[in-house]
Amino acid sequence: KEKDNYILIIKLRVDSVITTPRELFKELDYTEIESLITEDTFKVLTYDLSIYKGRIFNLRLVREIKGKLTQPYKKSRLVFAGHSDEEKKEILTQSPTIQRMSQRLILAIGPSLMASYGMHCELRDITQAYVQLTDRLTRTLFARPPRELRESFPPRTIFRVVRPLYGVAESGLYWFKTYYNYYKDKLRMETSLYDLCLLITHEGIIMFKIIGL
Repeated sequence: KEKDNYILIIKLRVDSVITTPRELFKELDYTEIESLITEDTFKVLTYDLSIYKGRIFNLRLVREIKGKLTQPYKKSRLVFAGHSDEEKKEILTQSPTIQRMSQRLILAIGPSLMASYGMHCELRDITQAYVQLTDRLTRTLFARPPRELRESFPPRTIFRVVRPLYGVAESGLYWFKTYYNYYKDKLRMETSLYDLCLLITHEGIIMFKIIGL
């Protein structure tokens, strides 16, 4: 995928669609990691074997082109290399997903609500979902700085991952909790009787809404 993105970047430069400096990815790398440190997603530490025991994972920077069909732009994202995380077999990592029955319900009543009541149907994709979370991980994870930026940190620097991050097995579950509580508490919606991922407005609220997570 990353190779395809680099090929696309070359094409977009030739076509003058992307005109930003060639080293922009490097700038985006620094912006990404600095924002995560500022938001307390991880702590920067000096490795000490007598204190920090256990496995140290890798972090990698995923560079890609977003908005390919509209206005292409570069994006750099820090990802935890959790594919070899053995602990994920022992913890809950799967977030709930909407039932097919609920999807069919929304599709069935949607056209009538739009035609008769002027309602709107929207599909939402949350950008930078995990880094918006405020929950702290319940387990301790350590990781090395990404290869591309190691020269920017002192020798023996490691990160302690404090909050959910892309690639951490349970991050999706934390995000579901944040998203679900937003609709339930802030927008005053309630869960349907049969599906945790289908929410509707409380009785008495003037504007009717139905949400599938």
